[in-house]
Amino acid sequence: VEQEFDIANILEEGPFNPSKISIRHTQQTIKHSSELDVYIESYWQEYLKEHPTAFNGPSILLVSHQQSDGFLNLETGLTSFKERVATQKPEIAKKFGMEAIAVTLGVCLLPVTADNKIVLVQRLTYHPRKKGGLHTIGGMIEQKKDIINGKPDINHALARETEEESGIKQGEFQVEKCLGLMQS
Repeated sequence: VEQEFDIANILEEGPFNPSKISIRHTQQTIKHSSELDVYIESYWQEYLKEHPTAFNGPSILLVSHQQSDGFLNLETGLTSFKERVATQKPEIAKKFGMEAIAVTLGVCLLPVTADNKIVLVQRLTYHPRKKGGLHTIGGMIEQKKDIINGKPDINHALARETEEESGIKQGEFQVEKCLGLMQS
């Protein structure tokens, strides 16, 4: 069965109670081939010319997802920033299959205050994209910072990103629901 590649695809619709999200973390990676690996390295070298400060850090691969009886079950694996940036094109999915796409797991938080106001943060004026623009709090789940008890911890990643981007510390907010899972 051929799967359509969509760069903004809702994978699972919520809302989900955070306590009903389970993650099984594995050592699985994208489906490699010598041809794909050569392409990834070549793409990365070109990417570095435009983004000389880019860092090829480890990332969390979303392997599979399933929704059942109000639960969201995720299976994760391992990938890298280099694989992520190199495989995000429809032609890669068409040529190598969806198993070759590094779909990374990230988090996004839309805080709502007690008086029903939405909290957004403003990008730095030197940010490479949308300088000074407003956005939600979020980022990638990081292997070195957000693996707790051997698996990615979404709430830890949310707390870390929230403090990094807004200064709001863990304990000063409560995660009430997960609105869904999307590929972007």
